[in-house]
Amino acid sequence: MYGHFLVHRKLRTLRLSHCPLLSDKAFPSSIEPSDENDEEEREKPLPPRPITWVEQLPPLILRHTADNLRVLDLSSCKITDEGIEGIIAHATKIQNLNISRCSNLTDRSLEAISTLGDNLDVLILAHVMNITDRGVVYFARACRNLRVVDVAFCRNLTDMSVFELSGLSSLRRLSLIRVHKLTDIAIFSLAEHAWALERLYISATGVPSLKRKGVHRFSDLPPSDHDPDQQAAFRVFSGMNVEGLRKFLNKEDQRRPMCTSTYTGKGYYASLPRAISP
Repeated sequence: MYGHFLVHRKLRTLRLSHCPLLSDKAFPSSIEPSDENDEEEREKPLPPRPITWVEQLPPLILRHTADNLRVLDLSSCKITDEGIEGIIAHATKIQNLNISRCSNLTDRSLEAISTLGDNLDVLILAHVMNITDRGVVYFARACRNLRVVDVAFCRNLTDMSVFELSGLSSLRRLSLIRVHKLTDIAIFSLAEHAWALERLYISATGVPSLKRKGVHRFSDLPPSDHDPDQQAAFRVFSGMNVEGLRKFLNKEDQRRPMCTSTYTGKGYYASLPRAISP
């Protein structure tokens, strides 16, 4: 693996899902090439424990880029922010990126990913538990052609993230499963802005508006192997049912005068925190 980026300059697809032994050492470093004369200055005392051959590997510094790489799946790897920065620095035209269950990643990785800009089409971030609204703002404002975003189980995210994602005019599929901090504001933001949305996964979020009588009829049927609690929480909207849900929520809101100030005009947006500057 150490030489993959070195040898395969025309590589278009690289899938390394569920390779838990893969670390940053397998990928290009974002460190700029430096003079060999500086080697002495970089020397450090030996660690107290024996180091492995992997730890002895020097940073993988490349003098070329992987401009042809379009699809990269690193789900369930031990890569860190530094590894993501190195990859993005060398593969600037990635369209489909899956880093789900990469538990070491933070907003720093999302800041690097945002430099992919309009090239990025699909971004899978499920179970990347350390990311926050700030990281979502980074890529949502920079990667305007995103069609698929999955932030399931990213429990630090709030309505602000959904508000930013709902502004993506190309967004077709969005997964918000078990993003527990969401409120009605998130749902109404999607209803008002995400007109291209074709599939919405929003099970087990606890959003009050999804508990309204009649909402369940717009949801797909839950899988038969789900237990009663899972079936009750199942909320996946697809196709015309997304449009049906949008119209239903709009009508419901109009019927509830007390709720109007939380949805329409300045009152709706007043409930959101101030916009986060990247």
